[in-house]
Amino acid sequence: MKFIHTADWHIGRSLCGVSLLEDQRHFLSQLADYLAKERPDALLISGDLYDRPVPSAEAMKLLDEFFCRAVLELGIPVLAVAGNHDSGERLSYERDFLARAGLHVAGVLSDPVETVALSDEYGPVQFHLLPWVEPAAVNSLEPDEPRVRSMQEAFDRMAAKLRANIDPGARQVLLCHGFFEGGASLFGEEELGGAELVSLAAFADFDYIAAGHIHRRMPLGKNARYSGSILKYSPREAANVPAVLVIELAEKGSLWVAEQVFRPLHDLKRVSGQFSELLDGPPSDDYIFAELTDRELILDPARRLKTRFPNLLGVSYREQERQEAAFTVRTEDAQQLTVPELFFRFYEDVAQAPLSAAAKEAVASAAEQAQQRARLNAQKEAAR
Repeated sequence: MKFIHTADWHIGRSLCGVSLLEDQRHFLSQLADYLAKERPDALLISGDLYDRPVPSAEAMKLLDEFFCRAVLELGIPVLAVAGNHDSGERLSYERDFLARAGLHVAGVLSDPVETVALSDEYGPVQFHLLPWVEPAAVNSLEPDEPRVRSMQEAFDRMAAKLRANIDPGARQVLLCHGFFEGGASLFGEEELGGAELVSLAAFADFDYIAAGHIHRRMPLGKNARYSGSILKYSPREAANVPAVLVIELAEKGSLWVAEQVFRPLHDLKRVSGQFSELLDGPPSDDYIFAELTDRELILDPARRLKTRFPNLLGVSYREQERQEAAFTVRTEDAQQLTVPELFFRFYEDVAQAPLSAAAKEAVASAAEQAQQRARLNAQKEAAR
C-alpha cells in the first residue's frame, strides 16, 4: 500500500504581516498534481490543517477546493486528524457524511478511536486517527474513570483504547500530533517550547506512525516520522526543506520511505553581509530576512534593500544583537572585581578591542573620584 504523509499545513498563516495563502495554494496545487500522477491509496494529514481555531473564509475555501479535487475528482481517500492549532469541533462538522465520500477527519477524541480500514494485495491496513491529546479532553471523555494529569497519562489512556480495536492480522498505521520521543535530541528549544514529550512506546510494533507538530522532517525511530511543514513558517526554519513523505507498505513488517519536494512559490532565506554588499548583490523575490554585519547604523536600510528584495520581511544587525546579549558576568565573579575592571571587561566585550593605557588610567581615576565622593556623602549622612 502506498500513501502520502504530510502535516502542519497551517492554512491561513501570515508571516510578518504578509499572507502566505497564495504560497499555500501553490503547494496544494502541486500536491494535487502529484496525487493525480502517482495515484496513492491514501493521503494522510497529521494535524494543524489550519493556523488558528477559527480560520478565515479564504483559508476554508482553499482547503475545500483541495479536498474536492483530491477526494471527489481523483477518488483518493484523505485521512486527517486535528492538531493543537485546529478547532477539533469545527473539523468534525458533518464527519460521518464526509466520510462516505472518502474524507475522514478526526477532530475530537472518541471512544473507540476512529479507525479507517483499507486493503491491498497483502490484506487490510488499519489507519487509526488520533487527534491532539490533552488531559482535559481525555477526562471529559470518561468522567467516571481516574483522572489523568499529564500528557503521557492521557496519551497512554487513549493508546489502550485504540489497541483494544486492533485486528492482529492487519498492518497498523497511526496518525497523531504532538511532541514525541525518539527524535528529542534533534529538537530545538524553540520547537519544544518547554512542552512535555510523550513516548510512542505503546505503538512500537506498528508498521508506521505518521506524526505531526514539529516543522522539521525527521525520524522518530524505525517506524515513525515527522513529515515537517509544507512551507517555512519562521526565520528559524530557513534551513528546512519542506516536503511530503511517500510511504509504501508491503507484507507486515516492511516499510519503504521516500521524500517528495515541491518548489515553493517563494522560498524563505536568511542573508547576511555588509549593507553595500547586499544592495549590490543579486536580486531575489523570495522572502528575505537580512542580517547586516555593519558596525554603524544604516539610514532606512529596509526601504533601500527592497529594491533588491521586494519581499523583504526583516532587517537586523548582527553586531547590535551581539552587543545586546554579549556582556554577562556572574554575581560571584563581579564581587571579586573592582569597578574599573568591570568596565574594562564590558568595553572589550562590546568593542572587541582593548582599551588604551591612557583610557584605562582615565577610567580608574574617574572611578576613584566617584568612590571618594560616595564616601564623603556617606560620612555627611551619618553625621546628621
